Amino acid sequence: MRVIETRPHSRQQFRNSKRGVKQKTIMLQFLIEAVIISMLDGIIGILFGAGGSETITQYVVATTFNVLGDFHSR
Repeated sequence: MRVIETRPHSRQQFRNSKRGVKQKTIMLQFLIEAVIISMLDGIIGILFGAGGSETITQYVVATTFNVLGDFHSR
């Protein structure tokens, strides 16, 4: 995914260098953006993982009690 996003950054870097922006500033901007995107992706992954875990747990508990209830009623 990051490979696909490199081309717009190359164009942006070229435009900024033509405007006189320092290379250090351009790299710092790129680094900050990468860190923020990585953190957001991590948070989203944790939320999806927790939600998926809860869903699976609910299903397993419901299925287990249903099977045990059928077993004991015989």
